Amino acid sequence: MAVNTEKIKLNKFGIRKMVNVRTTFGLLEKLDELDITLLELQDTENAEYIDIRRNNLKSARLKMEFVQAAFELSDEDIENIKNSISPEQFGEAFEYVTLRMRGVTDENYNVLVAEAKREQEEQEADETDPKEDSVE
Repeated sequence: MAVNTEKIKLNKFGIRKMVNVRTTFGLLEKLDELDITLLELQDTENAEYIDIRRNNLKSARLKMEFVQAAFELSDEDIENIKNSISPEQFGEAFEYVTLRMRGVTDENYNVLVAEAKREQEEQEADETDPKEDSVE
């Protein structure tokens, strides 16, 4: 049985490059390990502010290391990413490439993004309830 290869665009990281990624068991295992570590780092229920900041930094570095290893990017490419995109853009790009590695198509990804945006807009609309602003 052949290993699935995904063509993934890195333009969301500010790099005009398309890479072929072999979605091997080992790569997906590393991705799952990273997901678990990131979830553990996001547990802020009992964390102090400094711990939260430290965990956020560690999460960002782990994600960047994964991107560099998975896509065989040079240190120069990584510096380009760090110095050319916002943290929000990096987060979106990371989500995109990891979903693509898990087999989500570009079309499905675009549908997911549209649904998430719609849900966020609905949530924001619910938070600004016009009934609260009315004067009786």
